[in-house]
Amino acid sequence: MKNKSARSKVEQFRRDFVTLARDAGRSYATVADSMRIARYFLNYLRDNGIKLRHTDSIKTRHLIGYLQFRKEQGISVRSIQNERSVIRGILNQAGRYKLAAPDNPLLSNKALGLEESNRAGTKLPLNPE
Repeated sequence: MKNKSARSKVEQFRRDFVTLARDAGRSYATVADSMRIARYFLNYLRDNGIKLRHTDSIKTRHLIGYLQFRKEQGISVRSIQNERSVIRGILNQAGRYKLAAPDNPLLSNKALGLEESNRAGTKLPLNPE
């Protein structure tokens, strides 16, 4: 008889999703950010009553809803693009290549209304004085 875990399938999915974020293989700080963004996405799903049991169950509408939710919160366009990139990396790690494709027409920056971003940044160099 197979040993059953005390965790529900939804809890197992949440744990596996954060593990995929960790295993995407980047620097220490980037992995920490990826795990944080994965938790934001999972909390969005939980707060909206979406109970997924497998990474294969993530649909385009879930990602669009999450990114629109973040936009409504007043998060900058560039930050949302970075979050989208992290989620694409997690989905790539999970083998969801079609959903993670950067040229996916439903998840493009233009389709999501995220195209007016600036890569210049806000930090200035210190004066040499």
